[in-house]
Amino acid sequence: MQSNMQRHLGIRFAALATVLALLMPTQLNSGETAPRLEAIGSLAAAHVYTSYGFIAVTADAVTAGTVTEKQVVDLMNDVTNMIDINVTALRKVHDGVSNADQLFLNDLLLVYKLIRQEATALVTYTKSKKTEDGEAFEAARTAAWPKVKQLLGIE
Repeated sequence: MQSNMQRHLGIRFAALATVLALLMPTQLNSGETAPRLEAIGSLAAAHVYTSYGFIAVTADAVTAGTVTEKQVVDLMNDVTNMIDINVTALRKVHDGVSNADQLFLNDLLLVYKLIRQEATALVTYTKSKKTEDGEAFEAARTAAWPKVKQLLGIE
């Protein structure tokens, strides 16, 4: 049975995926695609930031013992599924944009990969509670944050 939070997240994720699909450039005329690419970039940047934060809050809940293993698995599956949707959509536009935009997309795809690894590592730790899995989660978390900051221009 899905919780209200899971349903809410599912709706938000589906809405974001729909927006990303609608914003995909249909023509490669830079005058027409520039606002769309900016929208894709800003939505993806917001998603990267909130995904990273959501994983951190969930990890805090794991540490506090206020979330069940099933909840963590379900929540992190939502995160990784949305990342997969966004990565697929971003790859579709990659080759049809300028070199500068391709570089940004490359960085964005790397950050998504790191955040996905972080979410997966949290699930592994939540299931095992092994010290080495906790350390692997921490390593994934600390690997992702500098790249998130760099991508978003956070100092």
